Order: sequence, then structure tokens, then C-alpha cells
Amino acid sequence: MEQQKHEVTADYNDLMFVFCAAMRYALGRSTYATSIIPDIFKSNLGLMSYNDLALFVKELEQYEKDRVTWNYKDGQCDYDSWMNLKAILKKEMQDREE
Repeated sequence: MEQQKHEVTADYNDLMFVFCAAMRYALGRSTYATSIIPDIFKSNLGLMSYNDLALFVKELEQYEKDRVTWNYKDGQCDYDSWMNLKAILKKEMQDREE
């Protein structure tokens, strides 16, 4: 059965808030969200402004620092997933600068 598609009714700022909230929820946790959220980000890069990409990179850099400082118990696969997303976001930013 084909999945029904719906039009997004949130404005841009609301949608970016949801992206940021989802990321912040999942960072440092051992949950399935750590594999789902980065995939959603990757499939929606075109929606994000340069400034939003920079904000998300900053969040991931803070997670890297906090992971050591606060001894997060998330797994290596979670960390790898977030660092992969960070690299993709940074590349997208570089591509837009060219």
C-alpha cells in the first residue's frame, strides 16, 4: 500500500526547531533515534539554510565535547552516526560556499 503524503503545514522556523529538538533529544542517548534522526537530516538538507546547517554542526561539536566531559553512555555506533552527519553537514556548507 502506498503511503499517503501530506503537505507540511509548519513554517520554516517551526520546522527547524523540530529538527533541532529532535537532535538534542537523541544526542548522547542510546536509542533508535540516533540512527533515524541523522537519516532524516540527510534527506532534508535542501530545506536547511546555511545558518541552520552551521547551528547543527555547532550542536554536534558540543556533543563531542560533552560526551567526554559527562561520560555519555551512548554506543560507538551512535557516536559514529552523529560524526557522519556532522561531516555531511560541513560538506553541504562547503558546497554552498563555492
